[in-house]
Amino acid sequence: MANINIRNGARVVGAAGEEIGIVDQVVESDTTGRAVVRVTQGDRILEVPWDAIDTARSTSTEIVLADTFGRNETPLAATYEQFHQTLQLQAEELHVDVHEVDLGRVVVDKTVERVPVRHDVEIGTDNVEVRRVPGGEEFDELPEPRYEGDTLIIPVVEEVLVISRRYRVIEEVHVIRHRDTHIEQIEDELQREVVTVREELNDGSVRDL
Repeated sequence: MANINIRNGARVVGAAGEEIGIVDQVVESDTTGRAVVRVTQGDRILEVPWDAIDTARSTSTEIVLADTFGRNETPLAATYEQFHQTLQLQAEELHVDVHEVDLGRVVVDKTVERVPVRHDVEIGTDNVEVRRVPGGEEFDELPEPRYEGDTLIIPVVEEVLVISRRYRVIEEVHVIRHRDTHIEQIEDELQREVVTVREELNDGSVRDL
């Protein structure tokens, strides 16, 4: 092995000067047991055998690979390449969504029922009794009909020829009103609204509310 103090981070170029990568470290290969230079090339690492280095042109800060690098039947990239495995860190997130679920329905029915009622009503009937009462009293003025209690008194008059004209009652007609009452029972039907509420679920069950 030539005496080259290769530094980590040294630039690695090909024989034509093309950029290859950066020296990661000098280690012993796990497969061949020989010293190799691990070169970081983007997101992968190449293991370059020591004998693939042009030691005459290389320095501690720049490594030049021989022009035979990569010309084997099996490319060095396939023989010595070890890929960095990129692990993606994942974490679960909980998202809570709320949505409506149809569990059933509430049905409201309104019906009209007839309710029999019974009330006692007092009904009055007026009856008229007519009495003829003889008169005889004379008046200077024509008397007017009058009420005495429930009795309507209607004077019946005639003219009497005297020195002065006066009125003499020959008769009074008394009209008396009597009120008779009796109880009659009246039956009829009244209407009222009745509301029933029930809940019909998707499982087919029905529950009154």
